[in-house]
Amino acid sequence: MKGKFRIIDSDLHVQEPTIGGDFLNEYLDKPYRNRVKVYNASPPGQVNWTVIEIDGRIYRRGRHGSPGGIQKLKQRKPPPYAFKDLSAADHLHGMDVEGIDVGVVFPSYGLSIVGECIEDVSPDLGNALARAYNNWIHGFCSANPARLKPTAIVNYCDPLQAADEARRAVTDLGAVALYASCNAPALRPYHEPFYDPLWAELERLGVPVCFHPAGSHKEIIPRLSGRVGTDTIEHAIKSPFLNAMNVSSLTVGGVFERFPKLRAGFLESSASWIVWLLWRLDDEVDWFGPGEGIDLKMKPSEYFRRQGWVACEPDEDTLKYVVDYVGDNSIVISSDFPHPNSYYPEAMNHFAALAGVSEESKRKILWDNPVRLYNLDPETAQSRYDLGKKPIGAGQALGATAL
Repeated sequence: MKGKFRIIDSDLHVQEPTIGGDFLNEYLDKPYRNRVKVYNASPPGQVNWTVIEIDGRIYRRGRHGSPGGIQKLKQRKPPPYAFKDLSAADHLHGMDVEGIDVGVVFPSYGLSIVGECIEDVSPDLGNALARAYNNWIHGFCSANPARLKPTAIVNYCDPLQAADEARRAVTDLGAVALYASCNAPALRPYHEPFYDPLWAELERLGVPVCFHPAGSHKEIIPRLSGRVGTDTIEHAIKSPFLNAMNVSSLTVGGVFERFPKLRAGFLESSASWIVWLLWRLDDEVDWFGPGEGIDLKMKPSEYFRRQGWVACEPDEDTLKYVVDYVGDNSIVISSDFPHPNSYYPEAMNHFAALAGVSEESKRKILWDNPVRLYNLDPETAQSRYDLGKKPIGAGQALGATAL
């Protein structure tokens, strides 16, 4: 709690262990063990240079970071958590410092397993990686299931098996959401019917899909790739642009119309771009939709207000425009703890001090809206599926139909 506000952080991150390089092995099915390594290969003076190695192929996640930027991180007090592996106790301490009551826990290196690795491996190995990771993060969050709410990963290249794994992760492991890479796998946009078995299962389970950036994804901006001095440009624009495509897919592409109770979060991309995007999508559909056979019952912006949530940054000065245009029911908050660009330990203080956003709107963003996005109990934020226990009764939790 921070002052008068109860807080659900809609997007903080586990920092998976890299010492030993094999944290997934004990969770992998036997035929796949010793094929995956995760380890830290950061050169001196650099940060977040972790390697994922699968069958001898190396996938890198993270950026070099400039010496000046790293020095700025090191000067922060207390030292940034991003420089070490973290236990559940470390996360809970960080949450206490920030005043965060409940954290929805997303992967760090696991982001790249979905966003960069799974589409390159065989379907059976991709499904095994998802199962192993979900078992691991379940164990991590079991340290305090009242405050640490796990998300799950699945193999989006195999939607039928992904639906089965989503069901297991939610009902047996207590996952409150499915993570999806902002960059749709194999260049297959998320509105294609290919994914419909997965969306149907999430709708039935009453859990959201949450689109979150992963890896570098330089292939989406090919003219920047490999050029000197483009990391900052690429990092600034990739996540909002990718999530703009995903909002467009789910609204104009008809996913929200086909699955009217499916919920979706668009995270760690800031929030202010959603104002321009929804205005433009409404305008484009009005002008050009009929000529392309797009026949929606509502405007794209109306679908988003009904089924979508966007995560703001704690210091996002332009948030007031999102509240004015989209409304304050469709915004949640992301601290990004413990990553290097988190504002820890002042993230929630920054948000509490934002000008132009009422206390009532802040209360919704910090508690009411994540309760609705993640289908949590409105008073206690208990999960609908409590880490493998039976589902909470209808009178105890916010129902899946409450959007």
